[in-house]
Amino acid sequence: MGRMGQTGAASWLQTFNSLLANGEQGIAKLDFSDFTGMYQDRARTIPYTAVEQPLGSFTGLNGVTATAPADVNRGVVSARVNLLTKTEQFDDVAWSKFSISVTADTQLSPRGDTAADTITAAAGTGIVPRIVSVTASAIAGAQNKYSLYVKPGTNNFVQVYKIGDGSVFCNFTLTGAGSATSNGGALGSIVQMAGGWYLITFQYLAAAASQNPAVAIIPNASTGGTAAWSPVGTESVHVWGASLTLATDAHLPYQWVNTPTDYDTAGFPHYLKFNGTNTTYVTPSIDFTGTDKMTVWAGVTKLSATDYQMLAEFGASGITPGSFGLWAHYQSGAYRLDAASAGSLSVVSSAYTSPHAAYITGIAAPADGLSRIRVNGVQYTRTPSVVPGAYGNHPLFIGARAGTSFYFNGRLYSLIVRGAQSSLSQIEATENLIRQKMRLP
Repeated sequence: MGRMGQTGAASWLQTFNSLLANGEQGIAKLDFSDFTGMYQDRARTIPYTAVEQPLGSFTGLNGVTATAPADVNRGVVSARVNLLTKTEQFDDVAWSKFSISVTADTQLSPRGDTAADTITAAAGTGIVPRIVSVTASAIAGAQNKYSLYVKPGTNNFVQVYKIGDGSVFCNFTLTGAGSATSNGGALGSIVQMAGGWYLITFQYLAAAASQNPAVAIIPNASTGGTAAWSPVGTESVHVWGASLTLATDAHLPYQWVNTPTDYDTAGFPHYLKFNGTNTTYVTPSIDFTGTDKMTVWAGVTKLSATDYQMLAEFGASGITPGSFGLWAHYQSGAYRLDAASAGSLSVVSSAYTSPHAAYITGIAAPADGLSRIRVNGVQYTRTPSVVPGAYGNHPLFIGARAGTSFYFNGRLYSLIVRGAQSSLSQIEATENLIRQKMRLP
């Protein structure tokens, strides 16, 4: 992804700052990496200072606050995308070793420090020398992507396979430009790096959270999945920088992780985590009675395939006159905007497979008589069958319907609600700004 020019970044930010600058009602939180106006407690006495703290309350651009109804409803702000821990410390107990030993800090890493480890197969008959993280959980039902920097020692072959299903694996040859052979529906790739290193990747569908990848030393490129063999005890490769992410995060750079609260945040998008069970926020009543038009933007990653998950809803129900609701996958994977003024109207997108990362715009009751929802710039339109009327004066519920049902399971990067019709240039500029904040390509 190219870097924004100074002029473009400034103009987009000016557009954002102007959205609620002329008396428009609403709330706007663009970036959760900016802790201004964020508090750990609901009483707003303990400032938010670091990722992975509970978030009790946050303030939008125009001073409107959103607060968790109870402590149990609080989410956390995170920038973590790598599901592993001790990603550069394979000698740690976070990594199980089966018929394999680890010697720490033996090689210059791709980063240039002596932080790479050497793994060596144990001597034996009928074994599979391997390492596997015991602290990570794959995202069940989703495409996961594992990556690892590998350098040949005395051995030129490694295998990555899915725990619980050894038929899903990739074999990697660490010579020349490198080669990868995929099996069982896995997608493998290898890239030759400087200093003798290779970056190997293994993408697979995890049926359960326990299906983490394992890395095995193998005797040749044609070894079958989890095939036992008889090493002499000197076969070794060097490893550094392990990563397990959602496939939707695979475009992001390698992120080192020490512990769940100690990891690299620089350059990674920050998001508010919703657990799909009880995480929710609510604002005081917002007076939209002076408008019959609404524009809603959100940057989200929906993690689960469960239908009916509410992102943001004005009032107790978006189909009640004077209300609206923005759904993350309303039905069969579609995003949906409900908008009810004098009557109920809705517009639905095409279906998308979870996990799904998107910047979404809902445009309700505009002057041209059309309602729209846009997903990553793709627009869906519906002509309402009702005459729009003014919206009401209600709280805005975030992450659940009325704070009690249809809980959202995923990440919220940005949320902007504007009680006004927005021009195409405002819509696209705000979408681009959210996309940049999400680090989407």
